[in-house]
Amino acid sequence: MNLPMIFSARTFSAPLQWGCCLVVAMLCANVSGQELEQSKISVSDWQRGYHGFNMVCKGVGLTQVDDAFTFPQDELVVVVLGKPANIPLLENVLSNGGAVLVATDSSQVSNFRVMGTSFQRRKIVPQNSRDMFADFADCPVVSDIRSHAITEGVNEIATNLPGALYTNFKSRMANLPPDSRFGFLAVNEFRNGSRFVGVADQSIFANQMLIYRDNALFADQTMRWLKGKNRKYVIVFSDGKVYTQDDPADVVLEIPPPTSAEIADAIKSLPPSALLEFANSVMTVVEDDDLVNDYIHDELGKVQKQKYNRFLIFLMFAAMCLLFVFAFLFQRKLLRNTGSQVASDKSRRAMKQQKHIQARERQWAAHVLLDKMCVEIANRNYNDWPGFPLGMNFGNSRESQAIFKEMTKASNLYKSKSSGYWSRSRLRQLERDTIQWTTWFSEHGISVKLDDSQDDDPNVVDASVVH
Repeated sequence: MNLPMIFSARTFSAPLQWGCCLVVAMLCANVSGQELEQSKISVSDWQRGYHGFNMVCKGVGLTQVDDAFTFPQDELVVVVLGKPANIPLLENVLSNGGAVLVATDSSQVSNFRVMGTSFQRRKIVPQNSRDMFADFADCPVVSDIRSHAITEGVNEIATNLPGALYTNFKSRMANLPPDSRFGFLAVNEFRNGSRFVGVADQSIFANQMLIYRDNALFADQTMRWLKGKNRKYVIVFSDGKVYTQDDPADVVLEIPPPTSAEIADAIKSLPPSALLEFANSVMTVVEDDDLVNDYIHDELGKVQKQKYNRFLIFLMFAAMCLLFVFAFLFQRKLLRNTGSQVASDKSRRAMKQQKHIQARERQWAAHVLLDKMCVEIANRNYNDWPGFPLGMNFGNSRESQAIFKEMTKASNLYKSKSSGYWSRSRLRQLERDTIQWTTWFSEHGISVKLDDSQDDDPNVVDASVVH
């Protein structure tokens, strides 16, 4: 198909259009210092155009001309994009040492042949979705590429409704998926120094497709190889006519601003991380530029000063009236809630104090239990026996050692723990233990006899067990 039919059938979505706009900005930066008269074109015209390809030609050192017969043909590169035209010129340039690039999907002729390479119209549909560009089944991605100067570093070429070409195996440098039956790229260099490149799709050099995959790199290396050392001029034919579009800096795209609904849809489609970054950027701009205060100031500036003052007085009076009405209607409820809150605070304080008293009482009960046991065993009060039960010797039997460890643990808990430690359950356990220890002493006929050394140092207790 010709280019207008291609891009009307496969005009990609908004992100691709913004990509084209990015190319415009990049290309315009090269000549930003020049004062040019700019002309307006639509986005669709830009997508079908070859402004970027013209910049590639200039970048490799070729001067664009519009007459192929004015310059020596061995210094000329002829580029044919789309509909084939002027076949004798191509053969004449090649026979005289020039260079030719033919890029066409042969959409306007059923069969076209030049220098042993034939181009045919054919619909190519890859079997694997990974070989489809932008999920379009009839836009394959070329990845079966052989090594050559124009394909160095080129891993993938994105196409748009390509045709197919046929040539000998030596000249074929790339094939279309899904297999190698259909060629995509042909390269020839003849004995007289002339060079030929055939591509089965002209749209890869158009503005819309030049930015995708490795298309731009392929275009640059193709034109550098065709230029060689001696060629200086290039003439471009698009659909049979000489293509003489100006520099991209001369072009202004007529892109309509997005509607509010489009902006809302775009924001909704953002992922959470990007949405947060966007919101932070907006807030930063609003804060840095003081947009909120400026808006309020501008709106208030529209109101006459006298009306503004009257409005403020009325607003304050209305607020005071509402406050008095609210206080009158809800005064009983407010007082009731306030009284309930005070009573609740008092109740909480009383409960907390009561719990503290109960904890102190349980701690004292633990002391009483230990003291009673000490009196019954050794005739000494617990407070008068700081070393209890460390000063007692129960012998070497396992049972006596177990009793000793339990009594030591109970004594250490009482000395180290606060009053809150002695819960009801722990107090009951201590009571059971003291009864068990007292019973054990009485059943075994054991009494504790104090040594005379205690009279010298009341803080040290030496006790021996007498059966």
